[in-house]
Amino acid sequence: MGQSTRLPAVFSFTHKVCPICKENKKVEEYPTYFSKARNKHRIGNYCKPCGRKEAKPRAIKNYQENQEKRKQYAKDYRANPDNKEKRRKLEIHFKKKYREELQDCYVRDVLATRYDIPTEVSREIPEIVETKRLQIKIRRKLKNLKNGKK
Repeated sequence: MGQSTRLPAVFSFTHKVCPICKENKKVEEYPTYFSKARNKHRIGNYCKPCGRKEAKPRAIKNYQENQEKRKQYAKDYRANPDNKEKRRKLEIHFKKKYREELQDCYVRDVLATRYDIPTEVSREIPEIVETKRLQIKIRRKLKNLKNGKK
C-alpha cells in the first residue's frame, strides 16, 4: 500500500515560507487546522518549531496589550442585568459541584467560614485541607448510615 499523507488533497502547493525563520519548508512541517468560517482545512502560519518557540512570548505580549480591554469587558459583563442571572445560576451549579466533589476550594471555604482559618494558611499547609476533607467524608458516611443509605 502507498503512504497516506495527513494533508487533504486540497492543498495545491508543497512548500511554504515561514515568516519567522524565513525558510522554505515542506507543507508537512506546518500544523493544520479546520477553519469553520471557510469550511475547509488550512495550514498554520508558522512552521512547528517556530510556532512552539514563539507561542508563549506572543501570548504574554497579547495579554499585556489587551489587559485593560479584558478587564473592562469583564466589568461590563458583570454589570449587565441579563448576565447576572446566568452568573448566579453558574455560581450555584459550581458551588454544588465543588461541595459534592469536596474540591480544595470548597474545603478551604469551609475552613475559612466556620473555623476562621485564612485561605493563605490552608494553601501553605495542605494537610489541613486533606484532614478536613476526610472529616467531612466521615461525617457524610455516618449520616448516610444513620439514614439507612449505603
